Amino acid sequence: MKVFYLIFVYELSSSLCAWTDNYVDPDFSSYGRERSTYFQNDRYNARFYKKKEAELEHAINDGRCPVVDETLVQKPTKYGTVTGRKIYLCDGPGVNLRERPGQPDVKAYKPVNVFLGIPYAQPPTRQNKLQFQPPQLPQPWNEIEAIAYKPACPQNNKYLGHHRGVNNTDEDCLYLNIFSPDSSQERKPLNKYSVMIYIHGGNWDHGAANIFPGHMLAASQEVIVVTFNYRLGHLGFLATADSASPGNY
Repeated sequence: MKVFYLIFVYELSSSLCAWTDNYVDPDFSSYGRERSTYFQNDRYNARFYKKKEAELEHAINDGRCPVVDETLVQKPTKYGTVTGRKIYLCDGPGVNLRERPGQPDVKAYKPVNVFLGIPYAQPPTRQNKLQFQPPQLPQPWNEIEAIAYKPACPQNNKYLGHHRGVNNTDEDCLYLNIFSPDSSQERKPLNKYSVMIYIHGGNWDHGAANIFPGHMLAASQEVIVVTFNYRLGHLGFLATADSASPGNY
């Protein structure tokens, strides 16, 4: 059963077009305001649809319903309060069903709490002398708005571009994203969900956490999904076998 889920996750992530970071509405509302809420593509076989503005070129068919909820979700942590928001998905979604969001036969709306860009370590930058050092615990904060993806870690420019899902890169990139089923409306004690941590691929030298649609897996399988950025290439895996650059692994 565990092997099945791993295969499912890999196939799901490899068949979807990448999410963009700069050009995504952080509130997860509709992209196609110019024409309609959603383009009618097969849910798990999204394709690009070119519009007048380059920033609207996007595979938007990711199972989200045309429901805009401005409800903010706040969660306390030992580092400080994290504020995310709630989104809704239609039908689960179902892998074997060819149902599309917004159609009359929608069977269910599943809410998911989304927290984007939570720091899990101090910025590994040259300024704070942590560029080639092991990750350090983050500094406490009062409250952070976790409603937008943070930049990906530095990588070769050939892997960048809105058609690849990675636009911005920065040494300050150690952030994670959490997608959790919302059970606040259920009239029963809050459920305890399994946690799945997704490590993005890219041969250790490219990629980003925002490429994987964690909200879909959280809704369909009722699990908490965590994705995160990690240092890539020489900034992440260069080692000189001494204290000068011990590597971060």
